[in-house]
Amino acid sequence: LSWSEFSTGINDASREEFMRVDRDGDGLLGLREFHVWYSGHHHTVADMEDFLAAADVDRDGYLTAEEMTDASASSSARSHFSAWAWAHSLDQDQTAGAQAGYA
Repeated sequence: LSWSEFSTGINDASREEFMRVDRDGDGLLGLREFHVWYSGHHHTVADMEDFLAAADVDRDGYLTAEEMTDASASSSARSHFSAWAWAHSLDQDQTAGAQAGYA
């Protein structure tokens, strides 16, 4: 997938996104790069990096529970946390059902 194919009707911010996903810098998205873009994985990584940069108030490279709680309320990463919590609850429900003999 080339930039011209990718960019039909898309703004300049998307060009930066394309360049971040184009890991080898050849101006094309290979299968692996396309998968990272199409799956949305690059958005998750970018949101988490932004979240960590904003949340680590004391810049020690670690998050305290307080830093995480304070930052998660206003972060773009919040949707990822919600999705993970929901998926975890499904896993827990399936585990409980299996243990009870319902699987």
